[in-house]
Amino acid sequence: MSEKQAELAQNEEKWRQAGIVDYSFRLSIGCFCPYSILGPLDIQVIATEVSSIATVNGVVLSPDAPEYNFFSPYVTVERLFSTVEAHLGIADEVNVTYDDQYGFPTTVFIDNRKLTTDDELFLRVSAFEIGAAFTATPTTAPSPTPIPGASRTNIPAALPQTGGR
Repeated sequence: MSEKQAELAQNEEKWRQAGIVDYSFRLSIGCFCPYSILGPLDIQVIATEVSSIATVNGVVLSPDAPEYNFFSPYVTVERLFSTVEAHLGIADEVNVTYDDQYGFPTTVFIDNRKLTTDDELFLRVSAFEIGAAFTATPTTAPSPTPIPGASRTNIPAALPQTGGR
């Protein structure tokens, strides 16, 4: 087990020991990806399940929206841990800082391939609160503005594939 894997396991255990099942946080995402311009997002988790994902402007993302699916891998603490675990030992660089008290990831930086441009992913968790703190008034999300030159066939995946070295 590497030092980073041990640190992950230690912080996952700290999170489990805390027993937090209802919480909210703000998620900022930095990447060369289609929906990062919508963030940061206010996320509410109840009984370890996502209750709502909303932009800071109060637009609630519908579970059937492509944006919702794009952000889905990062919208609970357990999913953040899974994202880190999936990339450790595979990505060229994974750097994580953890909350001292509860152990959840506060920042995650992943660079799948050092020599590849624009494959980096940066996640930041802030405004973490136990309980359901964010309350967004459901509104209809506007259709996303098309990104010039982007199509469903050339938009990078939420978790870039790193296999086949």
